[in-house]
Amino acid sequence: MRRVVARMTAAMCALVVVHGVSIGREANTGSVSQFGIELVSFHYKEPGAMREDGTLYGMYHDYSNYHSNWLYRITTSLSGGTLFYDGMLMDGTPFETDTQDVIFNTRFLAGPVHAVVEDDAEIIPFLGLGYRFLVDDLPPPYGYRREQHYLYMPVGVETLTVHGDWTLGVRVEYKVFLHGYNWSGGDSFTQDTGYGYGASFYVRYAGPEIAGVVLSIEPFYSYWDVEDSTISAGGYIEPANSTVAYGIRLLAEF
Repeated sequence: MRRVVARMTAAMCALVVVHGVSIGREANTGSVSQFGIELVSFHYKEPGAMREDGTLYGMYHDYSNYHSNWLYRITTSLSGGTLFYDGMLMDGTPFETDTQDVIFNTRFLAGPVHAVVEDDAEIIPFLGLGYRFLVDDLPPPYGYRREQHYLYMPVGVETLTVHGDWTLGVRVEYKVFLHGYNWSGGDSFTQDTGYGYGASFYVRYAGPEIAGVVLSIEPFYSYWDVEDSTISAGGYIEPANSTVAYGIRLLAEF
């Protein structure tokens, strides 16, 4: 677990170094880089079998490039923490414990920028490709390690409005589930049926800057619903499950 966190943290730091700092944006050109922290309330459920609930803490990075009235965006996040597991053993005996979880998300988005109301507002329809990786470590003697991979296509729209030094934005999306792969305790499973959706609302203040930093706050919500997996070589399945995650991000634009 520690090695996974260390490798992902190094990857995020390298991403920030490569992107550098914001160079500002005028007339839909240039780039913007945001980096900050996120607090996530995480809830995973396999109906009739188990659930995990708790709070995750992490980092978030957003790099947006505007070119010829098009937006190209890469987002990356890494969060981890302790969740409470409430489930059962193979023989049906109720079982409760703490589990260590790490979630890594990265996405590439692109879409045309439509300026409205004398450039004080923008509408940006977008689509892209996303990857979500979850590591769930249940402790011994009854626990095991689970790795969950989702490949999906986000399709959505973002709107933003400028009011003086303040920018208000709303982003909604549907997540087309392309492929899922699970590795649980030595068995592997494929899940290719499911969907997701998400939404966020952000407020950005660009008034008198502190050390050249523009601050923003972004509440967000995400939902996943995934169906039963294929039957593994060992004769097991990964049950249908749902995930709800919501929280808040505090970001600085340099």
